[in-house]
Amino acid sequence: MRPLLKKFALVLLVVVCTDRLPAQSIPSIAALAPTGAPVGTSVTISGSGFGATQGSSTVTFNGVAGTPTSWSDTSVTIPVPEGAATGLVVVTVGGSASGGVMFAVATSNLALAGGLGTGRMFQTSTLLDNGKVLIAGGVDGFNYNTISSAELYDPASATFSYTGSLNTGRIFNTATLLNTGKILIVGGADSNWDNIGTAELYDPAAGTFSFTGSLNIARESHTATVLSNGNVLIVGGVSSNGDWITGLAATAEVYDSVAGTFSTTGSLSTARDGHTATLLNNGQVLIVGGNDVNGNALASAELYNPATGTFTLTGSLNIGRAVHTASLLNNGMVLIAGGYDTNGNAVANAELYNPDTARLRSRAA
Repeated sequence: MRPLLKKFALVLLVVVCTDRLPAQSIPSIAALAPTGAPVGTSVTISGSGFGATQGSSTVTFNGVAGTPTSWSDTSVTIPVPEGAATGLVVVTVGGSASGGVMFAVATSNLALAGGLGTGRMFQTSTLLDNGKVLIAGGVDGFNYNTISSAELYDPASATFSYTGSLNTGRIFNTATLLNTGKILIVGGADSNWDNIGTAELYDPAAGTFSFTGSLNIARESHTATVLSNGNVLIVGGVSSNGDWITGLAATAEVYDSVAGTFSTTGSLSTARDGHTATLLNNGQVLIVGGNDVNGNALASAELYNPATGTFTLTGSLNIGRAVHTASLLNNGMVLIAGGYDTNGNAVANAELYNPDTARLRSRAA
């Protein structure tokens, strides 16, 4: 073959082969979730053309490269990298860069997370099994008009949306996640401070509230604790006539999560509200502190035994307190912290309850 003809054939071969190469996909970002967060927060980047695996592809936050934790052609998950600042997020694949999408890097551990559809206070907030949060009830402010609406917070989109409404608007009720995934709403008070004896169930699948069994004694500011068998222990609280604690607040009830009914169980040694109730590893429930009928902060503590349905006194607090917190630790002990004393002073110290010795030990502030 003549040299000129050979050269022409070679050029033709290159053109034909090049024409058959697949076109390089250009990455495109459709959305970020969330659109703003502190350093270290996982961000999901949705879009197309990212490639099945990361390879040499990169993601940058205002020019600062991060380390993805998952990668697919349509989704990338990546923590906000150290040193990142508010600016554009860009995905680069095979040298081709996507269009940038604005991301706000929060300068603290708190960032705006959407807005409620209805302003409210003293509402309940309950984490669902699907990761969303149910915000229910409350009042519209110091007019104390109860709100029946409820909203769901979606952490993936950092937005709130309305869901079904309570049949009865209420305040100072409890909202408890059951083993079934439903939420049990119990008692509370209405706009006139009259106690409510009804209870409702929220079904996340249907997005609706429906009445279930009613309390034997209407109450508010009580505690609700899921027992090891899935039933719920309701303890103490303010009595049904709306007065500030009476002897009725010594009673307790158990909600049967299968039958949907409440039945009375043993009574507290001391009527109380503003107390805490903590399920221990042995299946018993520790009731600590709170206010007595005269508004005095209690130092006493009691144990509820589901097997016998009775309360018995256990070790006492070193400092009587109410509206404190109680947290079960990994070692089985319970940390009692803060609250206020009989004189209305905030308590700075904390105490530990040891189930093995039934004693409360003071911890320095």
